[in-house]
Amino acid sequence: MKQGEPAFALRAAGKTIPLRAPVSGTVVAVNEAAARAPAALHDDPYGAGWLFRVEPRRLSKNLKSLISGEKARLFLAESAENLYRAFHPGARSWRRTAASRSTASPATRPGALGEPRPVELPRPLGKGAPP
Repeated sequence: MKQGEPAFALRAAGKTIPLRAPVSGTVVAVNEAAARAPAALHDDPYGAGWLFRVEPRRLSKNLKSLISGEKARLFLAESAENLYRAFHPGARSWRRTAASRSTASPATRPGALGEPRPVELPRPLGKGAPP
């Protein structure tokens, strides 16, 4: 995969939304269990909900292109809003929906962006990878 290019996709309500790779590298592992049971993406994103692992090629160069801190927080909030609207055309903002139920953001509240749907993952390459 290459930084900035489509790496995987979210699918719901007949729509597929590609998401871009944060770094360049080789996919060395894919969590098929999370793709089959995407609730793990919401429930345990840093544990059972991981999607794939990448062996980075140019990590130090890629890291210079990434954002952090407040800029990253704002980007993630805007991205969550855009995803919500893409999967829920005509719906109110997730901010209003989430605020009526909880103060948590969609990134931290299970189900805030709707029901989990299948995830299309990249295929691992290299030694020991399935065909």
